Amino acid sequence: MVEHIAQERLQFEQQRRLAYRISGSLGMLLVLYAQVTQLTDTSFNNIERSVFAINHAVLAGFTCWVLWALAKDWLPLEHIERLMLWFLSFQAIGFNSVVPALLGQSLAELVRETAGDDIWFLLVICSLAFHLYSGRWGILVGVGLYLLAFSVAFTLVLIDQRQGSGDPNGIFVIQMYVAASMLLGFLFILARYRDHIQRLQVEYNLLERVAFTDMLTQLPNRSMGHQTLQRQIALCQRNAMPLSVSIWDIDHFKLINDNYGHDVGDQVLRAIATRLVEELRLSDMLVRWGGEEFLLILPNTTLSSALLVIERLRQVLSKQPIINNLSVTASFGVSCYHHSDTLEQLLQRADAAMYLAKAQGRNRVVADPHDLAMCGHKGVNL
Repeated sequence: MVEHIAQERLQFEQQRRLAYRISGSLGMLLVLYAQVTQLTDTSFNNIERSVFAINHAVLAGFTCWVLWALAKDWLPLEHIERLMLWFLSFQAIGFNSVVPALLGQSLAELVRETAGDDIWFLLVICSLAFHLYSGRWGILVGVGLYLLAFSVAFTLVLIDQRQGSGDPNGIFVIQMYVAASMLLGFLFILARYRDHIQRLQVEYNLLERVAFTDMLTQLPNRSMGHQTLQRQIALCQRNAMPLSVSIWDIDHFKLINDNYGHDVGDQVLRAIATRLVEELRLSDMLVRWGGEEFLLILPNTTLSSALLVIERLRQVLSKQPIINNLSVTASFGVSCYHHSDTLEQLLQRADAAMYLAKAQGRNRVVADPHDLAMCGHKGVNL
């Protein structure tokens, strides 16, 4: 379960890193464009050009550092995000709001800058705050930054109105901030909804894993085996594909528990699962069927091929100690799917073949006699 949560977090982190790389690269282009524009714009005096050139240089330097830190994985992503939040907040409030106001920004310039990029830049920062801080802290930081920027713009409008200039641009500025505040509320709802859905998805995946995974061996459990086998049978019916299964169990497993204890018995089961899974194809499925009994599902495998595969597995188990100096053997029963079979009939034949293997002395692979006859086999058990 812990591993699954870690995988979900890693995937989300990779998505964020990619988004920041793309955004940072686009941001560098915008900064370059803004700097070129200001150099050629005659409405700026030398002081304004110097201030904004310093701002652009600092912003470009910080963006390069973020891209480098993301590429080198120098800091945890959340630390980088927090640095981004507070640096960009300083940019939005300081250089986009306070500094232009101190330099005597007109309402026409305020409208142009607000609609051009300032308001969107501010919304991005507030969205980042909603991501980094949950609940009330997210609201406090995100909405606080927004209101701070709005208060600067509102102060400029208020001063202009008191001076009696009658400039209609002040109304446009207020309208833009009010409209953007509605978008900000929607972004907050989306952020909370996404967090909720992501949490539910993780919980659902965990429940699914618990429901369909054997916690001791980490193999699919009986329920998962039933579902998978039912799907494979449906594929066989549609596409006329072969399918073989094997039910097998560990010989004299009760003696292992009695002589060495249940902890050693559990270690044996885990070691067997690990060793045999390494020998199988990705399409094959090894299922813990119950106790020391297992089910092996071999899609697109004929009976003759299945007998060879399972004999190899039997040798892997019996020829080397499974843990320490403890060796085990197993008895395998094998059956193959026929078009008229039900799931229960297929499993019953494999189960009967397993008991036949035990009756013949254990540590062997036995195919169902009916299946051998249907497949034209004369020879017999391995």
